[in-house]
Amino acid sequence: MSLISQWRRTIKYSQRFIRDKHFRSNVLYMWSKTADTETKNQVVDEQLKKALEGKKIFFIGGCELSFLKEHLEKNVPFETLHTFDYGAASNPVFEVNDEQSELLKFSPDIVVLSHNQQIRSYIQAIQLQKVTYQDQEAQIQEIKTTFEDTIKTLRKKGIFGPIIIFNYPLMYRPGLGAFEYHSIKTGYSLIEFLAKLQLTYYEVAKKFNDVFVLNAEQVFANEGKNTLIRKSDSDGIYEHPSRKGSAYLGDELFEVLRIYYKIGKKIKCIVTDLDNTLWQGIIQDDGVSGVNLLHYRLRILQMLHRRGIILTIASKNDPSLEPQVNQVLGKYQNIFTLKKISWNDKAQSIHEIATELNIGKDSIAFFDDDPFNLDQVRNLLPEVSVYFPDKILDTLQLPEFDPGITTEEAKKRGIMYEQQKKRKEDESNYRGSKEEFLKSIDMKLWIREASERDLHRVTDLIGRTNQLNATIIRFKKPEIINFHKSKNHKIYVTNVWDKYGEYGLSGVAIVEENKETKEWSLISFLFSCRVMGKTVEQNTLAFIQREAKKNGIKKIVGQYKKTGRNSAIKRVFEEANFQKQESKDDFQQWAFNLEEQTTLEYSEWIKLLKSEP
Repeated sequence: MSLISQWRRTIKYSQRFIRDKHFRSNVLYMWSKTADTETKNQVVDEQLKKALEGKKIFFIGGCELSFLKEHLEKNVPFETLHTFDYGAASNPVFEVNDEQSELLKFSPDIVVLSHNQQIRSYIQAIQLQKVTYQDQEAQIQEIKTTFEDTIKTLRKKGIFGPIIIFNYPLMYRPGLGAFEYHSIKTGYSLIEFLAKLQLTYYEVAKKFNDVFVLNAEQVFANEGKNTLIRKSDSDGIYEHPSRKGSAYLGDELFEVLRIYYKIGKKIKCIVTDLDNTLWQGIIQDDGVSGVNLLHYRLRILQMLHRRGIILTIASKNDPSLEPQVNQVLGKYQNIFTLKKISWNDKAQSIHEIATELNIGKDSIAFFDDDPFNLDQVRNLLPEVSVYFPDKILDTLQLPEFDPGITTEEAKKRGIMYEQQKKRKEDESNYRGSKEEFLKSIDMKLWIREASERDLHRVTDLIGRTNQLNATIIRFKKPEIINFHKSKNHKIYVTNVWDKYGEYGLSGVAIVEENKETKEWSLISFLFSCRVMGKTVEQNTLAFIQREAKKNGIKKIVGQYKKTGRNSAIKRVFEEANFQKQESKDDFQQWAFNLEEQTTLEYSEWIKLLKSEP
């Protein structure tokens, strides 16, 4: 790049730095983040330095190569040129075919290629959108073709020195959690796509002479593996973990089991502050153009949103600022189900959010940059988990934020809460009776025996539901699978729709049959709180009564264990004409005699479906 071009570029960005407050804030923020970055002290031996002195390295790619270039220059007097330095294309094919490129004038001895700026869009699709095998196979082919065409063009243009393919370094933080490879049904998960990507780099390199892969993943792994593999019997073919390595593996297995068995607290809702949390700056003082949106945190929140975690905002600010808040958030504003922007303290706002969403405070995580706010919430609402904003990145790997396999219902949970909010608003404004309102919303129920594909959602609902849960028994996935296979058990599930949208799989009933007495015992009977008050529970019981009669059952026995939060489900048994019996093993028994009592009629506002609409 000529000296004149460098000066022009410097002047251009200097002027923008002075005029554009948002650009200036962003630059200062990035400087603050890179100023204290640790560097590795590498001493290059004199023999290597002398052999490489004066060689020219041309970097084709984006900012991912900047620190690599900086490190090489620091240790060896290379001559270097980076497309990123003069604003050229980061796509290798475009650069090598550009007649105006500095490439040929520079005449490099070594070329470093990166296609990461394009690949990042493919990774983003996996983390934040729905992907398909067809699209991803086309993406892998595009990456392969890009590198092959670039290498062929370089050779045709007389550049015969070594070509280095820079791979895609990424700390594994799956957007849909540890079991993402089960959650993504239509395409490759992140771990699968990265594996295919790694193979592609080597497939390309093997086709050409003097083409090599700089595998950042392997370099970083080796740095950590030195103490994790037992060297005394290592041979490059079979290597035994050291005690330290085995401890790391054991801890990882513990985390897998923690997620699988849903051990410990599970976060259903995130409440986040705004100023110096989702953006740098204070919106009331700095204005829309003066705050710097922290996209990386919002992208993490997007991923958590896809896991089914509800996102909300609690900001102690002038309520009239909400339009400006939405303007700053831009495309991200729609991932937030509730925004509490008021002069209330944070504890009050969190209490209101918990009430509106009808969830326990123990399932809420709160992020705020102000230690006072965190301490206040910690003292007034001790059930709520509190974090500083820099912990947002870590949430992708914390077990309390990991639902395991993310179901389709979970991915839609934010949309479902929006629909529920609209339902409640319309119901509160409806002038007729409750029954008339239910008739007006076109309710449909699909009740049936669970299929194998329903079992994960069944497990999820059993693990999450507290209010409309008769027994509070937290059956685990292996137990659910055994019930599904058993001749003595049946699992019934209920899906619900109305004019506002889909509730998803919202009800579960597991019956255990006593062959001798011809009785069914409801060992699990629970419903999502979203269907509360819509007679879904009673209509499910009416369906089960008819199923029981078909199977020659004489009596259905419901079980109820009082917890202080589930009294509503007891009323369901009462309204369905179940008769209260003596308690047994801390469970109140409720019986319905099919030989003596008349089965329930379905509600007139309910339409029963025989299949999914």
